[in-house]
Amino acid sequence: MIVPALIGSGLVYAAWKKHHQKGPSGMTPGRKKVFEVTLKAQKDPAKVLTMAATFDKAGLKAEAGELKKRAAILSAPPSVVKARKEAFLKALKSTDQAAVKRVADAFHNLGHYDAAAKLRAYSRGLLSHFPGKASAAASMGARG
Repeated sequence: MIVPALIGSGLVYAAWKKHHQKGPSGMTPGRKKVFEVTLKAQKDPAKVLTMAATFDKAGLKAEAGELKKRAAILSAPPSVVKARKEAFLKALKSTDQAAVKRVADAFHNLGHYDAAAKLRAYSRGLLSHFPGKASAAASMGARG
């Protein structure tokens, strides 16, 4: 009676273990490299979306989301690309630190991380070049 119970328990454990051994989970060094190359170098939005689905299936939701943002950027129509470029250039000409930060946040949320970083650096420089305007904008932001 003990022997069949042990065999049954052993079979159940073996089945459970096999079911849960699906390979490495999480962001492995190999997956990280694939993610970075796809994010920076891949220009085909369909391939980026395929990779996003692969990362999503592996449980890497944040990385999949970043790849989906990248695919959306790559597949944006020319009118959207032009409008974003114009908004970026307009923000670089602005002396309103709060407005520049809002534009930087919008670019960041879209996945345009380089543009967002440039705008944030520019907005930090506004404080030293236009201290009165930057501090007035900051105080208005604190009230509203």
